Amino acid sequence: MKRRRLTRAPMIADATLLGQKGMNMAERVVLDMGFLWNPVHIESGIDATIEIRDPSTGETTNRIVQAQIKAVSNFAAEQDDAFSFSCDRAHIRYWLGGTARVILLVAKPQTGEIYWKDLNSYFSIPENRERCTVRFSKNADRFTTACRSALVSGAKLAGGLALGPLPKREVLGINLLRLSGYPKNILTTPTKQKSWDGFIADLKVMSKPWLQEFVWEGGTLYSFFDPVREGIQDLCEDSPKPFPTREWAGSADAVIERHFAQLLRKAFEERCYKQGILVRRDVDLFYFAAPADGGERQIATKSTVNVTRKTVVSRHSSIREDGTASIYYKHYAFHGRTRRFVDEWFWELTPTSYFTEDGKVPYWNSEALLSGIKRLERHAAVLNAFLTWKEYLTEASLFNFTYRYLNVEPPEGIALDRGIDDAAWRAPVPANGIVEATQPEFPSSEYDDEEALFRWTPN
Repeated sequence: MKRRRLTRAPMIADATLLGQKGMNMAERVVLDMGFLWNPVHIESGIDATIEIRDPSTGETTNRIVQAQIKAVSNFAAEQDDAFSFSCDRAHIRYWLGGTARVILLVAKPQTGEIYWKDLNSYFSIPENRERCTVRFSKNADRFTTACRSALVSGAKLAGGLALGPLPKREVLGINLLRLSGYPKNILTTPTKQKSWDGFIADLKVMSKPWLQEFVWEGGTLYSFFDPVREGIQDLCEDSPKPFPTREWAGSADAVIERHFAQLLRKAFEERCYKQGILVRRDVDLFYFAAPADGGERQIATKSTVNVTRKTVVSRHSSIREDGTASIYYKHYAFHGRTRRFVDEWFWELTPTSYFTEDGKVPYWNSEALLSGIKRLERHAAVLNAFLTWKEYLTEASLFNFTYRYLNVEPPEGIALDRGIDDAAWRAPVPANGIVEATQPEFPSSEYDDEEALFRWTPN
């Protein structure tokens, strides 16, 4: 006798019904706007397209916004006026990589709530994209017919089809050098002198004016160095006492933060001086020192295969208005300052040039020379100068240099999964192969901007 095969009736999961309810809610709102709702039957991240239609005439426009709908039983991280929705990183790349705007609709059919976000705008903020989480406001982001104008605006074409960036990996580098390796403790020592001028005068009397890694405030010396080991114990009332450097480095007190910034700057200046870099504090300028023999200065620099030389102080001649010859030196230079982000400290470096008569005295026509260089040099020249400084300040082993109070680390590049092919934006070369030699004017702000970003493609 044959045994009958037991069979089960086809089943539809509750999650499927929940998803369809969310689709129905979104469709109802779009239809009430007078727009067209077209579900995508084979989809990998887009559930429907919304086509803009003029409700007064019935005319369609072929302008669309794409929609991804998510129906949930409960909102994640819900508060009185907000909740969150987590997205896969791969889906974010998919949504942003297309030619039409994408909106995310999150619905809760049980309560009849539905909310929306323009993903192209939301994920244009790096912090949002890094977290892969969309935060909704229940007041501002409710999806109703009142959103009609926003959808129309999102579907507009501005002079043609708006395509995303060409697929190209880039690394975005910033002009911030990380400051690290400073001592774990700061030494605090009461001094006999209670005035700044008196304390500095005593240092000179003891032939210790070169001591730099300290700040002095109200009769107290705060230093990276040990006053006893440096031989200035006679200027102190008591023995030095240490406290953790992190108390200053991470302090929220504005005065303490300023003191630590000054301490780091002094250490940075001393480090530069030991590397042959001079400082003009009156104009906040650092520049390569010229050789004592009046010649040019070269430094080692790494190429892709070996170590080469680069001229960082060059000697030039010009003719004055009266017809006499004039000699001047051009120095690689930079402006800079300490910057704090959260509890990390950086040196912000903006490349420039400096001109002197003999390696020290400022050249009489330096402003005109600097202005001329800024007009001639393009982004590549500024980037090259920054990379030279970055290498010189961070590659201590290349220059056989050590300094015990401060390390300078190269900036970390920010990897981007898309970029712009610069060649695609340049004017095409004429058929005859001749390109007119025109020189655009570049504003000084391109070089003076202390927030300047430098972009390069990784090796």
